[in-house]
Amino acid sequence: MSIRKVIASLFFSSSALVAIAQTSSKGIFIMSSDPSTPVQYANLREVDAAGRSLVKDIFDMQRNYAGLGATTDTFSTPLGGSVAAMAYDQRSNRIFFFPQYASDLRFIDLDKKGPRFTSLSQQSLQLLRNRNDVANQVTRMTIGADGYGYALTNDAEHLIRFSTTGVPTIIDLGVLTDDAANTVFVKSSCTSWGGDMVADKNGNLILITQSNFVFSINIDQRVASYLGQIEGLPAGFTTNGAAVDEQGALLLSCGSSRTLQLTQHLFRINDIRQLKAEPVDASAIPGFGNISDMASSFILSAPRSASAEKSAVTGTAVPAKNISKAPSFTVFPNPVSTGTFNIRVQNIAEAGDYTVLVSDMTGRVVMERPVALSSKNSTHAFSLPAMSSKGTYVVMMVDYFKRTVFSTQLVVE
Repeated sequence: MSIRKVIASLFFSSSALVAIAQTSSKGIFIMSSDPSTPVQYANLREVDAAGRSLVKDIFDMQRNYAGLGATTDTFSTPLGGSVAAMAYDQRSNRIFFFPQYASDLRFIDLDKKGPRFTSLSQQSLQLLRNRNDVANQVTRMTIGADGYGYALTNDAEHLIRFSTTGVPTIIDLGVLTDDAANTVFVKSSCTSWGGDMVADKNGNLILITQSNFVFSINIDQRVASYLGQIEGLPAGFTTNGAAVDEQGALLLSCGSSRTLQLTQHLFRINDIRQLKAEPVDASAIPGFGNISDMASSFILSAPRSASAEKSAVTGTAVPAKNISKAPSFTVFPNPVSTGTFNIRVQNIAEAGDYTVLVSDMTGRVVMERPVALSSKNSTHAFSLPAMSSKGTYVVMMVDYFKRTVFSTQLVVE
């Protein structure tokens, strides 16, 4: 994907969102397959806040809806064929999702009569190289305690943040790094791809991977701390969906539980500090196939810390973790009136060749400069072109592979 297209999709408002106290007025949303098509996840339903009984059908791929024209192109359908990542925002009453085989954020507006979908295709991150590019599929998604939506690719190379009201704007925050004490790594395809995310009350994201390993993600530092592996799940159960219920407990679903003919399809973790799962009686929810994803407005009530606790796997004491210093980038002066600004880089993880780009509000690149980062701490000066007019710009640094490692706004006076 071109750098210019990336920048055009990254511009967003700098207005901070206040933390939202999400309430229990909504239920839990479930994306499932039809029993006849067990791996096509395109049926959206709402169940009660305890995850036990059906409230209503929101979208059924077998039905014809007014205003939604018929199409034989799977990717042009409202859900893009199959969905494995979604999040519910109570403030806007929207369900956000990424189709499994596309990089464009979409949402369904629950305030509208009948299912009404919006695709933000003009802001597509264009992550997927082809249909089989599993590493770049977005499979984990939630609304954070700060009111932003967050999504994560399988390989953890792209932590994506988006606003949820009005016309959403999207930014790629960049790569997750592992805490120095991790014994299971967040980028490993063997342990840490797939799964889902929820938010906790301390502002972290809790990632539960398909292989049932759990991480806590510090959003500001983009550091993932390994917490342990879930106990009590049946053989073959993979966590594909997660949501928080009205009691603040964690619900887990499996994308192949019915295909595998498991006797239980939903599990609950009452205390995230223990990571012990127990089955949920979902007998009052008829007609479900496999469940690929879940979402709710609730925040995890008892987040597990990285302090010394008993391991859910071994039962032995786990020493407190020392959070490694994450890379930080500072642009100064900001606002700038002389045409020259600086970027201070601290705790850079990888020395090498990077590129700094400055774009205007339309996404037009007005400056592109290479920069070599050869030490952990350094400061670099840049001069804006003489024809740069007053206004707000985006300053962005990308690595050799064109991955965004830093992005912020710069005001020119």
